[in-house]
Amino acid sequence: MWAPIKLFRNWWRHYHVPALISLLDFPAHVATATSHFVLPIMALAGTWFGASCFS
Repeated sequence: MWAPIKLFRNWWRHYHVPALISLLDFPAHVATATSHFVLPIMALAGTWFGASCFS
């Protein structure tokens, strides 16, 4: 995988809620709810697309 994308992916995985709070001025409860809403969608997409790419 291309290095900058991999670095961004690793950064975003750990710091997306603080980034939503500080960079986009989301309230903490909205940033946490957004994270919880997006997480299963991204996990499903990653599982589905990953499985289809390797089969």
